[in-house]
Amino acid sequence: MVRLHGYGLEHSNVGHTQVIAASGTSQVLSVGHNSMSVVPKKYPKRRIAEIQIYRAIKLLTEDADAISAITLAGAAEEILGQKLRDLGKRRAFDHQVDYGRQMWELAAKEMKKKGRTLSVPNDEELKRRANRIRNELKHKGGDRPLFAYFDCEAEEMIIRALNNYLLLYQSPPPQKCVQNWYENQTL
Repeated sequence: MVRLHGYGLEHSNVGHTQVIAASGTSQVLSVGHNSMSVVPKKYPKRRIAEIQIYRAIKLLTEDADAISAITLAGAAEEILGQKLRDLGKRRAFDHQVDYGRQMWELAAKEMKKKGRTLSVPNDEELKRRANRIRNELKHKGGDRPLFAYFDCEAEEMIIRALNNYLLLYQSPPPQKCVQNWYENQTL
């Protein structure tokens, strides 16, 4: 029996099955083979991002779970984006905002030719829009339902995370399935 201090949990092996229970109770919180490692592991942020990107792709393509894919890819995008920012480099997010501004400016120019006016959102609004779905999934934001093209949002967030990875390390993540997915998305 191993007591996990500060968490009120006890961990024991029963045969080959691990059991985790709240201390002093008979309530089992988790049962299973290797359900919890009691040995801490150390991962570099690069490896964490690789795992998050890989799992986000698997969640989207194999489990049809775009919502979890968005939040997981968003976490990787944020880790890698912060590393780029710390190095004084532009992130995929910055490029997306620039592209959005250019598209709005082009549309406004075309509307002006037709005698109509189209207001171009400022950079703060473009940034808010680029992260709207991710942020709505991470924060309470009211009780209204969230409408979005979740599969498209997941693909965009995974691509942003992968683009940050490429900007930072100048090579793709090592998993072949990640490389194949990215190549298929960017054809």
